[in-house]
Amino acid sequence: MKKYFISMLCLMTLASCGGGNYQQVSTAPKLTPAEKLADTYVEAVKVANQKTKQCSDSIQATDEAKLVHKEVLFAGQKDPNAKDLMLSKQRLNSKQSAALQKFMIEQKSCRSIRLNALDKTPYLPSVWLDFYKKSDDLGAQLLNKKITIGEANQQWMTILQETNVNLNEAKRKIYNDVMAMREKEVDLDLKQRGVAAQQAQAQAAREANNRQAWKDSWWNKGPIN
Repeated sequence: MKKYFISMLCLMTLASCGGGNYQQVSTAPKLTPAEKLADTYVEAVKVANQKTKQCSDSIQATDEAKLVHKEVLFAGQKDPNAKDLMLSKQRLNSKQSAALQKFMIEQKSCRSIRLNALDKTPYLPSVWLDFYKKSDDLGAQLLNKKITIGEANQQWMTILQETNVNLNEAKRKIYNDVMAMREKEVDLDLKQRGVAAQQAQAQAAREANNRQAWKDSWWNKGPIN
């Protein structure tokens, strides 16, 4: 059972987990409420990531997005121009401002897709809402020329790192909540089995007593003529 929830955590973090001894059975076992809830959360995260990626990929292909990631904000921490952008002392020019403004508007269309998919999933929506707020604040500072491109990218790096930590913490909380729910199910099942066993033992004792009483009654009647 523990392996089931470890698999759940692997899926939620989209990480590859080892498990060479795990074999998928052809017939799916009957799931408990905790296991069904775990599957619901895993599916929600999967759908949220897939749909958001589809939305984001279409935006990343635009000229505005390409300009933004080349001259304003790096897309990923491993981008080859990330270091140069973090060291830039320049502030946005009019072309960069226009591209960033349009890019930010288009990106907002993807947010509702993720949040809707995670609507019934605890902890994760609040992390993404915080990320969106910080992203908007950063964009506003850039557009108002309050910070340089380099300062913006340094802040962006911090935002990405903090969000990653917060997402992992949220997923850990979900995992712990579901595990606690499952442990209660196991405890209840064991108690019910214990009660059933005691009842079976008592019934067996009663039947044994009844058989002995019948035997004694029959024997006391004496031989049948």
